[in-house]
Amino acid sequence: GRLPLHAAAGCQWANEQIFRALILPFPAAAWIPVIMPVNDLEKSSGRSSTTSFSWDINGVIIEEDNEEDEENSQTNSIEGLFPPSGGCLGKDLAVHILHRKFLSPTSPTAKHRSMYGELDAQEDDGVKSCVTDSSVFLDERHCGEVSALLDPIVSAWSNLTDISSRMDVRSACGATGSGQCSDSEGNESLLTSHSSSIAASLSSTLLPLHIAAIHGVSFEILHGLCSAYPEGAHSQIKSPLHTDRPNILPIELFEEGRAGHEVSGACNSSFPSLMAEYFRRSDLLFSYFPEAMSSKNILY
Repeated sequence: GRLPLHAAAGCQWANEQIFRALILPFPAAAWIPVIMPVNDLEKSSGRSSTTSFSWDINGVIIEEDNEEDEENSQTNSIEGLFPPSGGCLGKDLAVHILHRKFLSPTSPTAKHRSMYGELDAQEDDGVKSCVTDSSVFLDERHCGEVSALLDPIVSAWSNLTDISSRMDVRSACGATGSGQCSDSEGNESLLTSHSSSIAASLSSTLLPLHIAAIHGVSFEILHGLCSAYPEGAHSQIKSPLHTDRPNILPIELFEEGRAGHEVSGACNSSFPSLMAEYFRRSDLLFSYFPEAMSSKNILY
């Protein structure tokens, strides 16, 4: 169910150079979601373990040795999977795994924040999840690593001419995340029971654009994500990783995140260029959703 890039994104020792090395021979790894293992699929759908399946790249499952009535087959074929209507509903890309790693209580950045009282961790049904404001992502390495995983998606959207391939990239830009968090040991854990985790996956909304905005990536990446999936600029974040920031739009995540803190902490010599680039990106997000309203009910 996982590609090498997915595994690397969750490793504490992996860095931007490793990500780019893995992407170079197979750029599509950046936009292929983690596929649910067959055993987990059987649990969620109630299918027999004797049934065999084959998968296509979109996560559509084809039953090979059993027949069911058409209605049940259609229902089970999309439950927790990549739905044919578009968008990787409940799916993680490599960038989701990386972002979750940054929030892990065992990550170096999280430990540093915890020392200074900037990290608020809470227990939820025996699973420790990080509840953090988006403004804590100030480590300059994070922006580079997130950019390394988003660059291939944006490049593919710009360069691919095959309609089917472009739709795969567009769907990846609509990936909503799995609704997973990390436990106290830094291991990925589902929030509660398996059935509850399926519901969490389907209700989670953590798009690549949300992650990009939080980490203050370049204008080119933001523009590519918005171009491929304009709906992302309208989508409010809803994730167990950010329970303290519910229903926040990408433009507000951007202003509260790394880019905003970069400007507020800039010295006199770098302030003009940083401010110009900040407003260039903020104006871009605004152009895709001029009706945007902040969490304080203020129009932009």
